[in-house]
Amino acid sequence: AMTAGTTYSLELMWRAATAMAPGAFLEGGDPVPPYGPGFSPSTLNALLTPTSDNYIASAVSSGTTLFSTASTTWQLMDSSLETSFTTPAGSSNFNTLLSASADLFSSSSAFTNADMGICFAAANSINSTCTSTGASIIAAETSGSATGAMPIAALVEATPTLTPSTTYTMGIVWQAEAAHTIYAGAGPSGAYSLTSLLAQMTPAADAE
Repeated sequence: AMTAGTTYSLELMWRAATAMAPGAFLEGGDPVPPYGPGFSPSTLNALLTPTSDNYIASAVSSGTTLFSTASTTWQLMDSSLETSFTTPAGSSNFNTLLSASADLFSSSSAFTNADMGICFAAANSINSTCTSTGASIIAAETSGSATGAMPIAALVEATPTLTPSTTYTMGIVWQAEAAHTIYAGAGPSGAYSLTSLLAQMTPAADAE
């Protein structure tokens, strides 16, 4: 939460997961001219809404654990990345943005894809494979090719409409696309990048 009338600063930061030669770690997609118009832009945005109209539920890793799996079927990433919440009472539904983010990479140079999704249910809990009653994977994304030297920052989003006074449960699920181990969390041991799951809810009656 931010305090009204206070100035805040934002800065986009980055680092390589391992030591790399100068010029080997780059930012900006698209080819350089004359093959294209230039590099893709990098952006940093802050979207603010009054706390009275904005409800948030979240689950965030501690950064001390490197998550891993070799499963080729959907599995809950970790119990710390699952949470339940109850929408406020009232007559209005809630426009909701669910987002999950993680730095994913693979142990294999041949099979490098890792899939990540959001398991969601109007229930008090979900099981570890997202097959419990009412549970479904409402968003999923393949991270792309990434090895330990260059993790991929994966982001999954979904926009369900939620009803008031209802308990929901959400969790991050993932799977390897072939028989190899995939990981979530970039950086040195004990100081890994955070994996997060967020639900941001705004009353539909407030939509413009």
